[in-house]
Amino acid sequence: MSKSGPWVNEKLSNIAQLLWDVDDNRLTRNLHYKINLQRKIKGNLNKDSDGDGISDLEEMFSSMTISPLFEYLDVKTIMSRPTYRSKD
Repeated sequence: MSKSGPWVNEKLSNIAQLLWDVDDNRLTRNLHYKINLQRKIKGNLNKDSDGDGISDLEEMFSSMTISPLFEYLDVKTIMSRPTYRSKD
């Protein structure tokens, strides 16, 4: 499924998709890893609701970074793939 909009670089998206398609060592989402998408940022991002001099965006970002990006990583499987394994 192709995404569209002024923020999408179609050429870069096509290259990324090609790399994804030919990667035999890629991981499967929700099987080998699960990402914590945190929460969506919405509303007026320049607003300072509590008047403390820190924008709502900054406060929201700070609270989002408390949670780890990955909820789950199958480290054993990941490290068994040549793409991720370091050479000793």
